[in-house]
Amino acid sequence: MRNTYLKFIAALFLFGSNGIIAGMISMNSYEIVFFRTMIGALALTALFIAVRKKSLRSGKADSSVMIPSEKKKLALVIGSGVCMGVSWMFLYEAFASIGVGISTVIYYTAPIALIMLSPFIFGEKLTGKKIACFSAVVLGMLLINIESVAGSFNFHGTFCAAMSAVSFVVMLVLNKKSAVSGIVNSVFQLGSAFASAAVCCFALYGGVSLPATLSDAAWLIVLGVVNTGIGCFLYFSNFMQIPVQTVSILGYIEPVSAIVLASVILSEDMTALQTAGIAVVMIASILAEVRLPATQSPALAHRSRI
Repeated sequence: MRNTYLKFIAALFLFGSNGIIAGMISMNSYEIVFFRTMIGALALTALFIAVRKKSLRSGKADSSVMIPSEKKKLALVIGSGVCMGVSWMFLYEAFASIGVGISTVIYYTAPIALIMLSPFIFGEKLTGKKIACFSAVVLGMLLINIESVAGSFNFHGTFCAAMSAVSFVVMLVLNKKSAVSGIVNSVFQLGSAFASAAVCCFALYGGVSLPATLSDAAWLIVLGVVNTGIGCFLYFSNFMQIPVQTVSILGYIEPVSAIVLASVILSEDMTALQTAGIAVVMIASILAEVRLPATQSPALAHRSRI
């Protein structure tokens, strides 16, 4: 389980650097989403084919590369991927309309909804400790983005951010319900995300333009192969082994890492409130997953020492 958590957290750090890499690309946000999902899907498909061929040659059945025969499972993963593509399209539109700060605050209301729904959808017990730690995480996120939230209201941007959050919740629920794990999950998830992004781009914007410079093309490849392909593989191939409530809490590592990386790499100023918010998020996230040792009665403790 330790490796599972480490891989999942590594994916969140990769996702946290998306904004920095996307900032290097002089293209429209929807075009970036189109190309990152396309390149990521192609990279993962190539990896899947190679791993599957190796498995078949060895003569040993590897369940991690076997496509499920149940159409319902595949339909759930594909539906989840479509929601992911739609979520990204809405989110990048919100970034352009109302900025990253307020969009992030609205977008990350999704884990709140997911945690509240987890006892009813997934049968996960919602403990007082989880509620307290998650409340602290939300407080930390507000501290990080409070200055951005103070801006003027924009209906279009706010609606896009809210729809991105809704799509994110549906994506995670469908993916968890599919019970499909490993690279198969990642391939179908990202392939479906590309399909939905492509439909949105051509239906709403009339298509996309090719990168105008070699620099744009190079950064798109990095964003597509590393951040999207490898990132989605690490995220979705380990997603099934982690409780939904934990996924929701650890998910806040992504926006926190984005702020820290922007401060370190781009030399962006980080205010005292943001620093305090980051500390609160990280401490609460750790405490939420730390299991305290069970207390023993004095008699039992004495007996265990004998």
